[in-house]
Amino acid sequence: MTVEAAGEVARGWRTAGSGIAAAVPPLGSAELSGALSSSRMGRGWLVSGNHQVSRGPVTLGVSAERSSPRFMQLGRSETNPIVQRVATTGTLMLGERFGVLSLTHATLRFADGDRSSVAGLTYGVPVWGGAYLAATGLRDLRGGDTLLALFLTVPLGSDRTAGAEVRRTGRGLTSAASLQQRPAEGRGFGYAVRGEAGADSRQQANVSWDGQRAVAVLDAERSRSGSAARLNAAGSVVAADGAVFASRKSHAGRALVRIPGRPGLTVYHQNRPAGTLDEDGVALIPDLLPYQENRVSISMDQLPLTARLETDHTTAVPGYRSTALVEFDVRDGGGAFVQVLLPDGRPLPAGTRLTSAGPDGMLVAGEDGRVFVPGARTGTRITAMADERPCTLTLDGVGTIDTMPDLGPRSCTP
Repeated sequence: MTVEAAGEVARGWRTAGSGIAAAVPPLGSAELSGALSSSRMGRGWLVSGNHQVSRGPVTLGVSAERSSPRFMQLGRSETNPIVQRVATTGTLMLGERFGVLSLTHATLRFADGDRSSVAGLTYGVPVWGGAYLAATGLRDLRGGDTLLALFLTVPLGSDRTAGAEVRRTGRGLTSAASLQQRPAEGRGFGYAVRGEAGADSRQQANVSWDGQRAVAVLDAERSRSGSAARLNAAGSVVAADGAVFASRKSHAGRALVRIPGRPGLTVYHQNRPAGTLDEDGVALIPDLLPYQENRVSISMDQLPLTARLETDHTTAVPGYRSTALVEFDVRDGGGAFVQVLLPDGRPLPAGTRLTSAGPDGMLVAGEDGRVFVPGARTGTRITAMADERPCTLTLDGVGTIDTMPDLGPRSCTP
């Protein structure tokens, strides 16, 4: 469950609201929110909710919003605002080869009583070389206008994508081309440029910065009606497991990764760098897929040779807008080399098995009786069977756990 609060302040009006989102097994996920505003037009209110459920290849969703004519918020028309909005969606996954089919329907009611109803059908399918082809049709059920569009997206490497689009509306035919460079490894700077010609002529560009704690985007556009620019920045504050974190704004799931004593260690989500452990060995990883398995991992290359852990990856399944706790059991295993000698001074024969009280209970002697003892500490006891009789050795002088000393020859005793 996630509880939210929001506020907007501008010259002439103020708006405040809150919401709650939660999983409702087995009915899917639900969200309910409300807001109040005060402006020169008077006082206004808004309530909204949505629900989504998935069953196998089918996903269904419905959302509704109702507000008073005097409700004000950023981007809302003052002259003839939308006072009621209802939308339904349905998606059918047809498999990797046959793509995805989706159907949408939305109805709007304006303050002056005018209504709008739009239905849309989209089909997308992967084609050659990782390219993706999609066709969309939208129909205004009251006004009679129709939009038909065809989209082609082509990957140009791991982080760059090119696109082409052709669409037809009542105004005529429009063609477009675009190029997008995503931030390297999901973090850092990126850009996108797009040009349209025909019935709609415009040029667009943006530069973005995507960080672990915030994102910022600078947009610029030029069209027949003029030019405009906009700077947008966003972040969030998340309370989880008794601590507060600054993080990217995320409408998906999150993972709180905790590895005490390992500051600076990189955490990966789906094999891509997603965060770095702070001085407390904690990192908040945003943008996990809710209700699905997300691979969260760390790199063995960043750990010392003495470190010991069961696995370098695990699976996190957070709920919608919730946080999953992920812990890796990384221990300073240390270890030591020792040459085990029999009571008569001969080296322990190679291949002889030994037992230890440590986590790696079974050990094997190498050439000249050399044995590596993982997790060795002063006082660690190892036992070998020599001439069908047990022979025991207690280690001493091991030193710190961050080194692997060679203790030299040591004799075992019956």
